[in-house]
Amino acid sequence: MYSSAGERASREELRSFEQVRIFFNELIPTQEEHPIPTRLVVFGSLKEYEPYKPNEVAIAYFTPGAERDTIVVGHIGLEAMPTAVHEYTHLVLEHGHLNAPPWLNEGLAEIFSTMRPNGGKVMIGEPIKGRLYEMLNSKWAPLATLLDADYNSPYYNEKNRAGSLYNEGWALTHMLMFEKAYSPKFDELLRVLSGGTPSLEAIPQVFGVSVAELDKALQSYIHRDSFYARLYPTKLEKITDTLPAEPAPDFDVKLIETELLTRPGKEEAARRSLEQLIAQDPKRPEPFAQMGYLEWRENNPTEAQKQFEKAFSLGDRSRRMLWDLGCMATYENPKVAINSLTELKTQEPRRGEVRVQLAMAQVRNRQAGSAMGTLNEMAAAKLLTQSDAPRFFIASTYAYIDLKQLEGAKASLKRLNEFAKEERDKSEAQYLPGYIDRLEQYNRRARASGGRVPAASGGVAEMRPVLVRPPSSVVSDPSKTQVFAEKPSVEGTFAEFVCGAEPKVVLKTAAETKTFIIEDPKRIVVMGKDGGKAELSCGAQQPIPMRIQYEPAPPGSEFEGYVRVLYFL
Repeated sequence: MYSSAGERASREELRSFEQVRIFFNELIPTQEEHPIPTRLVVFGSLKEYEPYKPNEVAIAYFTPGAERDTIVVGHIGLEAMPTAVHEYTHLVLEHGHLNAPPWLNEGLAEIFSTMRPNGGKVMIGEPIKGRLYEMLNSKWAPLATLLDADYNSPYYNEKNRAGSLYNEGWALTHMLMFEKAYSPKFDELLRVLSGGTPSLEAIPQVFGVSVAELDKALQSYIHRDSFYARLYPTKLEKITDTLPAEPAPDFDVKLIETELLTRPGKEEAARRSLEQLIAQDPKRPEPFAQMGYLEWRENNPTEAQKQFEKAFSLGDRSRRMLWDLGCMATYENPKVAINSLTELKTQEPRRGEVRVQLAMAQVRNRQAGSAMGTLNEMAAAKLLTQSDAPRFFIASTYAYIDLKQLEGAKASLKRLNEFAKEERDKSEAQYLPGYIDRLEQYNRRARASGGRVPAASGGVAEMRPVLVRPPSSVVSDPSKTQVFAEKPSVEGTFAEFVCGAEPKVVLKTAAETKTFIIEDPKRIVVMGKDGGKAELSCGAQQPIPMRIQYEPAPPGSEFEGYVRVLYFL
C-alpha cells in the first residue's frame, strides 16, 4: 500500500483488503500459474484524489495490469470494508475473465460489498438501504438503456446519470442472483454474457422474458418486504500482523502518480512527468517502460520499441514488457526479440505462445536450426494448443524452408491449413505454396545447369530488365509520392544489381545493406526517370540516391522484400 492518509487508518484499510483477499481465495482458489500482487493507492483526501479519478463518479477504482493490479481509494474516510470488497470484486471478475457489462460488473461488486460475518460464515446480499431508498423515491432510467450502456456511456461516467446504472444494476443483479424464478439460470447468464452476447439479447435468450417484462418484475421486486441473501461457509479471518510503515521514496511516489495520470487526455502531462523522472535518475528502467507504452498508445511503435529496449537494458524484466518488446522487435531487431523472449520463457516456461514468438524471431535472425529446436521442445513438453497451432506451423514452415528441407516445409504447411482460421493465418497459408513452388523451380534450374543458376534470358551480363512507367495519375516528384501508400519503403544509395533468375537490387542504407528481389521486371514502377523506364546493368552501381517501396519478405528470408516501386531521387 502507498498511502497519504494517516498511518493507523491506512493499516485498518490494508487489513480490510487482506480479509477480503483471503475470503475470495478460499471461495475461488486461483488457477493462475503466476498470480500477481495487488497494489493499493490510498489518498488522504478527495482533493488529493481529484486529478487521478477516471470519471466524475468514481470514489475508488480498480486497474488491471500484467505485473500487478492496482486499486485506488479516493478517501480513507470511506467505510473501509464495503469499499475494499467492491473493488476487490472487480479484480476477481477480471481474473475470472468475465466479460461483464457495466450494470452487472457494478451490480456484483455492490452485492459482495455487503459481506459481513454471520455465525462462523459470511453473509452476502443484504439490501443496501441507500440504493433501495433511491430506487423507491427517484425516477428510473429505462432498463433497456442501462442494459445497453458500455464503459464510455454517460450512465457510467457522468455524475447526474451514473446513479441510475449503479442503483438499477445492483437491484437487477440482486433479483437475478437470489430470486427463485431467475437464480437457477444466473450462471448461464454469466456464461452467455462472457461469450460476448449483448445484454439485450442475452436476457431473453436465457430467461425467456422480454426486457420490458423484466423491467416490470424489477419494479415489483424492490417493493417487497423481504429479500433473500446467501451464506458462504468461509470465515473472515482477523488480521493481526504488525504491518510496519515507512516513508515512500519520492521517486517511487512520482512514478505511481504518473502511472495513474497516464490516460486519454493527460498524455502531455504524463510525458513531462516521465521526462523529469528520467532526468532525475536515468538508471531506473520504469520511466522508460512507461514512456514506451505512452508512445505505443500514441501510435509511435518505433519510438515505443526504443524505450522498451532501454528499459530492458537497464534491467526491466516485467513479463508484460518482455512480451511486448519481443513481439515488436521480432521483425525490426530480432536479436533483441530473442533476448527478451528467452528471458520471458524462463519466467513462464509453460506459456506456449512465448516459444512460438521466440521461434519466429529466431527464423527472422537466420537461426532456423534454433527455431526448430524451440518448436520441437515445445511439442515435446505438450505445450502446443489449438490457439497457438497456426503460428507454430507458420514458424516451422519458414524454418524448414531456411534449412532447405522443402518436404518438411510442405508437411508443416499442410498442418497449417488444418488450423488456420483467422485472416492473417489464412493469408500465410495461401502465400506459402507459391513461395515453396518458386524455390523448387529455382532448385530444378540450378540442378539442370550443374549447380549454376542461369539467367532468365541470354547470359547474365546481357540481362537488362526494362521497368515500366508509373500510372498516369502519379505526380512526378519522387520525394513526395508513394505509388502504394500502404507498403513500406526504405531509402539509401543504389549499390549493386545482381542478375539471375530473380534479379536483385542491393541498397546501402545508413545502417546496413538491404537486398530486394524483382519478381517480374514488367510489373515494377519507376519514378524519377525520363519516360518512366530504367535499363539496369549487372554488377556494382554508381551510388545513386534511391528509395524502394516493397512487399515485405516472409520471416527468415535472406532478402528484405519484393520491389514494387523504384524511386530514383
